[in-house]
Amino acid sequence: MFKKILPILLVCLITAPIFGLATSWNIYERPTAMWWTGARQGQDVGWEWMKAIDELMASVGNNTATGRAYYVDSNVSNEGDGTSWTNARDTLDEAINLCTADNGDIIYIAPGHTETMGAAADEVDVDVDGVRIFGIGTGDSRPLFDYTGDVGGAFAIGADAVTIANVRFKANTPDVNDAIEVEAGSEHLSVVGCWFGMETAGTDEFHETINADTAGNHYLRVVGCEFAMGAGAARCAIEFRDSDYAIITDNVFAGDYAVADINNATTASDHIVIKDNVIFNGTIGGAAGLNAQPGIELKTDTSGVIVNNHIFCNVATPDAAVVGADMYLTGNWYNETEGGVSAAPMWWTTDTADNLIGFDDSNNSAATTNVGENDDGSILERLEALQNMTTDALARLGQAGIDVGDVFYVDSVTGSGSGTAVTWADAEATIDGAIDLCTANVGDTIIVAPGHAETVSSADGFDADTAGITIIGLGRGTDMPVITMDNANGECVVGADNVVIMNLRFEATVTGVLIGLDIEANSDYTLVKDCVFTDAGDNIGTDEFVDTITVGDACIGTRIEGCRIQMRAAGAAGGIVFSNDTDQTEIVDNIIQGDFSVACIDGENAAAASTNMLIKNNILVNGSLVGDGGLNDQPAISLLDATGGLIIDNRIASDVATHLLMVVADDMVCIANYSTDDDGDEFEGGLRGGTAAVTTSADG
Repeated sequence: MFKKILPILLVCLITAPIFGLATSWNIYERPTAMWWTGARQGQDVGWEWMKAIDELMASVGNNTATGRAYYVDSNVSNEGDGTSWTNARDTLDEAINLCTADNGDIIYIAPGHTETMGAAADEVDVDVDGVRIFGIGTGDSRPLFDYTGDVGGAFAIGADAVTIANVRFKANTPDVNDAIEVEAGSEHLSVVGCWFGMETAGTDEFHETINADTAGNHYLRVVGCEFAMGAGAARCAIEFRDSDYAIITDNVFAGDYAVADINNATTASDHIVIKDNVIFNGTIGGAAGLNAQPGIELKTDTSGVIVNNHIFCNVATPDAAVVGADMYLTGNWYNETEGGVSAAPMWWTTDTADNLIGFDDSNNSAATTNVGENDDGSILERLEALQNMTTDALARLGQAGIDVGDVFYVDSVTGSGSGTAVTWADAEATIDGAIDLCTANVGDTIIVAPGHAETVSSADGFDADTAGITIIGLGRGTDMPVITMDNANGECVVGADNVVIMNLRFEATVTGVLIGLDIEANSDYTLVKDCVFTDAGDNIGTDEFVDTITVGDACIGTRIEGCRIQMRAAGAAGGIVFSNDTDQTEIVDNIIQGDFSVACIDGENAAAASTNMLIKNNILVNGSLVGDGGLNDQPAISLLDATGGLIIDNRIASDVATHLLMVVADDMVCIANYSTDDDGDEFEGGLRGGTAAVTTSADG
């Protein structure tokens, strides 16, 4: 029975995200034993789950066609007609030959399946329109096509609307021409979530990993793949020509590519999108290991957009990392230096001319000659870059429904304490200085520059005491604006209603900083989003916030979302701490990990219980995560008795005796939380509830 159900489940799991459909039951959770107990309709989760699948398939309708499923497994005992795992075919090409064009046929390849490739062309010839090929498994258990020969076109695409997903391709000999060859006129190929690598770094490689260097390969999509080529003779990871409407997004490229990671050869393509990729051209091991070749090289007249890519190579100037004269570029970053130096936007270039003011010139003195707005590395060039980033940030605020009034700018590089802060050229030097310029409840917004840094050396950091303001930092990672707390009594404060704080980094650099961010009593509807709170000082393991975020008496509607709290010192007490009663507090999508003496979320010492609290979809780890025994014998959530609300879909780790003791919240309703106390090599994690031991396996 289960073997018959499994293919249906797999199809649903794969197709549901593609078509964006939803049901009233979450069919993406792992089944549990109780799903198959046969309890009566309306109470049996398994019955409802299967009913949701039925509704989903009915609603998809013609999108899934009426195709058949075929199975491939090189380890099958008795090869059969390919219509089940027990009767699977042992090669992919055999299963392809069973398929019917444009019928929606699907081929599943078993975990551990292996085929040896490269002895001849068309060993796998995907020549049936509309066939979809899905590998089953994760990591090294995914199906593998192992190239021990170097003949090109061994895995060929000769049809339209083909999908290949979750499959591994490995070069196991030098000078393999390609992993996938796309033949002329083959359109709408999708390569999703695949891995392309080599057996021996420095000798084994694919010359062109995905080779679409023929005419008319339009609508090519390469999404979520990994490319790993060492210091061999690799030319490029993806090569295409005349591939209009190609999309290359969310991939990771790492290789010593002689031409570029992404190369458009011979014939220009139109309307292509290259977006959100990590593109590394060279070998790991210092700047000398980076290639003096671009990450992206496109044919003249190729048109489209290149957006939000991070490119690592060693070219003369950042703009040389992309060769694409007729492409539109925005939001791309470049770095050629290892060792903690942050990347720069590709439109910034370090100033080497004596007559220009470098963007890192600390004295900011006037140049001896006029500085043009497009002079690379000048102050005005940096201001142009900041303005572009600001436009994007303000647009995102508008899309999120946040009103934007007057905009004030903060930049420790160029700012002073005497300007109007209404432009980047006249920016404030501190966030608190900009807050003083704001008017309450008119939607005033403060934009903080990437690379901004300020230090709280006394008791007071910034005080967001003006209602209705938004403070948003620009930049990611080490470019996020940083507030360094090097006074144990220092803190940043929210002291007004409707304050939004986004994308700031708070660092404790001395032992026992009492509070990182204090949301004071009666400050309603505070939103703290996408911020980082960390012990990133000189002494990780000794410097910490005792209470990272505190929420005061009678605060209504506080929402802490998408933040990361990391405290590795034993002096930390709580990640998010309640000192008194609150109402409608929401703690959602955060990662809270620390060596907390009380709890990751701490309300056990509050003066009064809170109401209508929501704690949802967080990762909560109470412990240091350093070696065995790193987990604490304290709960992850500890709330005052009579605190009411919901605790839903959290992943919890601490070292207490039972599941129940990981969450001390007697009057909260807990749904679908998983917990573990095991920091060993095997995955464990039990569904929290009842009196089962903490180490109950998630495998049932």
